Amino acid sequence: GFMAAWYMRPPTNSDPNLGAVLYLHGRSQNRGYSHRVGLYKVLLEMGFCVLAIDYRGFGDSSDIEIHEETVVDDAINSHKYLRKNYKPQKILVWGHSLWAPIAARLAAQDD
Repeated sequence: GFMAAWYMRPPTNSDPNLGAVLYLHGRSQNRGYSHRVGLYKVLLEMGFCVLAIDYRGFGDSSDIEIHEETVVDDAINSHKYLRKNYKPQKILVWGHSLWAPIAARLAAQDD
């Protein structure tokens, strides 16, 4: 299956050293839900890049049955994607609601 995502860059006049935010949305809706889009705009205006994903089973990602393991795998793979371009200390993992523990797990695994 595939996981859909938006990788957003801040305006060109932003500080390129701020880093990136991996946004893990909650159990309801998808990455395009209006209050989430508002948050992305704030983060972008602050100068952060934002990677917002829809786990498989959500939004326009693969239509699969949602399990904890698949959600964790999707978060880990998204984090690995950001690690290709950012040092661990430059990645903020923002877990919303039910997925906040996944964000904590990813942050704890950083060296």
